[in-house]
Amino acid sequence: MLSLKLPDDLEHKLDLLAQKTGRTKSYYAKKAIAEYLEDMEDIYLAEESQTSAYREFLRCKVDAARESIRDGRLIANDAIEAKYSAKRG
Repeated sequence: MLSLKLPDDLEHKLDLLAQKTGRTKSYYAKKAIAEYLEDMEDIYLAEESQTSAYREFLRCKVDAARESIRDGRLIANDAIEAKYSAKRG
């Protein structure tokens, strides 16, 4: 059971729709809530999927960096700064 107070303008729109279609206000409220929840679930799942994909991307980057360090393929920060500061100007 759910009870809520709608703003007057929304209540009026819902009344008109129910009268014109012969359906109840509860019918439209249930339908609207169900569609909203479905949309929110889709958004949540999409965000969760993107987050998982990004975490996997970062994990791969960290693993690759660790492998480079283990293999001795490491460039000192000073060398990188020197190289790119010259490009910056």
